[in-house]
Order: sequence, then C-alpha cells, then structure tokens
Amino acid sequence: MYSTFHAFLVQFLSVLYLRLYLFYLSVKVQKYSYRLSILRSYNFP
Repeated sequence: MYSTFHAFLVQFLSVLYLRLYLFYLSVKVQKYSYRLSILRSYNFP
C-alpha cells in the first residue's frame, strides 16, 4: 500500500517537474527568438 502510493507520488512529481521544465524551456526559446527578431530588424532594415 505504502510502496505503491510512494511510487505514484514519485511519478507524479517527476511528471510535474518535467512539465515545468518544458514550460521554462519554451518561455526561454520565445524570449530568445523575440530578441533575435529585434536584432534582425535593427541590422536589416
């Protein structure tokens, strides 16, 4: 009983952490692409 609950908890936390990490990566990529587009518009008018 306890072991299955513990395994479920570990799996749930790992999935949650993975989702947060993927969200963080997507936000980082969006910021980077936004900055890149700004630099492009400045360099090539």
